[in-house]
Amino acid sequence: MSSKTQILDPIFTTLDNIVMGPCLICVIHLDNILNGIKLTQFKLTTSRADSFCYLRNGSIFKIRNISFAVNSDNLMLIGQKSVQQESFFGHPYIDSAHLGIFIISLAEDLTSISATEILQKGVVFPYKDGLVVFPLIHTSK
Repeated sequence: MSSKTQILDPIFTTLDNIVMGPCLICVIHLDNILNGIKLTQFKLTTSRADSFCYLRNGSIFKIRNISFAVNSDNLMLIGQKSVQQESFFGHPYIDSAHLGIFIISLAEDLTSISATEILQKGVVFPYKDGLVVFPLIHTSK
């Protein structure tokens, strides 16, 4: 493992498994493609079960690949942002958006974001033509 794959921020550590995934020009893979990252309270990987997270700007993100930015040690996530977020339910008592529960659809295009944008982990279930995402309790940073 090169010095670049040693993550400088103490809240991140890499996982050992290596898997191929989509890539964008803005990132570079040095020794290996990273399969996942482990934060203090949860892990995120490229597998469907562990690949959804809430971002600080309120959007949902599906991780397709993890790498470092070119010429820096910034850990980058490559994936799809939510393009549509709607409340899953509105009654009988509270709007699901207040609980962080949404029906989402994902952008077709890949984008990259800094790993520092992660707020918490999400869990998704298929629902009609979209996905329902729930925040995983006790995983906010």
